Amino acid sequence: MNKKNGFTLIEILIVVMIIGVLSGVMLRVMNISDINKKARDSQRVADIRRIQTALELSYVDTRVYPTAPTLLSITSTDTLSTFLESGSYISDVPVDPMRATNTTYAYRYVSSGPTAGKIYSIYYAIESEPTTNRCGVNPYSGLSVGCDLVRNPL
Repeated sequence: MNKKNGFTLIEILIVVMIIGVLSGVMLRVMNISDINKKARDSQRVADIRRIQTALELSYVDTRVYPTAPTLLSITSTDTLSTFLESGSYISDVPVDPMRATNTTYAYRYVSSGPTAGKIYSIYYAIESEPTTNRCGVNPYSGLSVGCDLVRNPL
């Protein structure tokens, strides 16, 4: 009459194997690569908003946006980053989430021509929509990513 309660080793192995198969199927269905691309794109939008806020704070003080005659790559050591950080408009200027693995990825800033100091544009890559190009000329050509830009509020 000694009846032992519990699971046998075979039963436990079968349950573990079923869980492994189900998790493998879920990973294929979810497509981790696309999820990561969308997450980096969301980070880019948040970064651009932080940079815009810093630019607006500097505009309040100086009544002019920093000028850049050509597309300036924001690398955290560039002149724009140095200006914004030294003026305490932002503690650290964010860089593109992919910059660590590919230096071609960078936020790009320009304020030039007759509207220099009055209007600026910030360009950024879009990984999840590689055919999108709202920038006109895509500064990320060759990376198979899309391009988007923001301009200062008018």
